[in-house]
Amino acid sequence: MAPDGDAGNEELKPQIPRAKFAGFRRAGIRRTLTLTAAALAIWSFGYGPLLPWSPVRPGYAALHSRRVSIVYPTGTSLPEALRNPDALLEEAETFHRLAAARPITVILLPDWPAAYRVLPRLARRGIGAITLATGRTIYLMPTISERGLDPVEFVRHELSHAVIHQNQTVFGAMKIVEVPWLAEGLAVWFGNQRAYITDEEFFRLAPRRDVEAYIDPDLRGRLDGPFDIRFGYVCWRHFNAFLAGRHGEAYWRFVHAVARHPEMWRESFQEHFSQTLPQAVRAFAERLQTDGRALPPALAPPTSGRRTPRSQ
Repeated sequence: MAPDGDAGNEELKPQIPRAKFAGFRRAGIRRTLTLTAAALAIWSFGYGPLLPWSPVRPGYAALHSRRVSIVYPTGTSLPEALRNPDALLEEAETFHRLAAARPITVILLPDWPAAYRVLPRLARRGIGAITLATGRTIYLMPTISERGLDPVEFVRHELSHAVIHQNQTVFGAMKIVEVPWLAEGLAVWFGNQRAYITDEEFFRLAPRRDVEAYIDPDLRGRLDGPFDIRFGYVCWRHFNAFLAGRHGEAYWRFVHAVARHPEMWRESFQEHFSQTLPQAVRAFAERLQTDGRALPPALAPPTSGRRTPRSQ
């Protein structure tokens, strides 16, 4: 029996069969999805190729390889080393002992208005490049051309991030940035980068710097002055090379374990190296104080290594 307020109007209510109602609902969902896709497509026209799914690329050219595509402003000459980006990806896979299963797009941003438009929360001056958490899109920032830096170094750096990200969840990709000595140290190592400070400068400065505070996030507050990111990046690279030289394949098993569970990185460190991070950092700092140049080489990445399938 209907409530009192509806008793007199019950016969006036249209009765829609359930099957017909379900049809209306499906049609509404399809219409909403179609309109959303159309809106995204129209919105993308204002960005050219700056969004990975942009349907048109006015004013831009593209180099398509089997696994890596590079999108760049028309009239820009690509360095020869970037004309075979698949080879760079294969080097990254070999270095990290991991396979990247999905294609990657590298986008050269022409200026800062374009960078702020497509990456409003991420773009800021001074950053050289950004890899999205999916591991499928890399943006090269205008910083590179403004400072006359080598774009190949930064593509290699970001391919390191891309390979790692493709072997972890998006949540994992967002968490691993909280372990910068590993994530960025690996990328600077594979990038073979000279955009920061030279090895000579690092070995000269390291005995006078608090290396432990640069590496261990828990000790960061111990630094007397501001964090010197140029010194930090090179310090992290050498620390990773130090661990790899001391522990061999156990180091790479550690890298893969942290990719899967970055929130457990301290526990993984002790499990794989049978020592805590502070103990390892102290050994590294002592080596720098005595004979830093006897460290395992950190300029050339390993040339061989077994790739492992994508971790879930």
